Amino acid sequence: MSETVEVTDGDRVERARFRRPASEGAELRNVGWLCEDGRPLDWQPTHWRPILPKPPTFVLD
Repeated sequence: MSETVEVTDGDRVERARFRRPASEGAELRNVGWLCEDGRPLDWQPTHWRPILPKPPTFVLD
């Protein structure tokens, strides 16, 4: 399972992970994009990008 990334098809944006087969001979039916809650995406993303960590917030007293 890959890290969570932001995927889009131009209209929709979702955070998702890409599931790969565990071995070379594994079935390909279990390969694809999964939402953060584990459901398969019902659309095919065309672009993806990593989610960057939020910069630290400094509070001045």
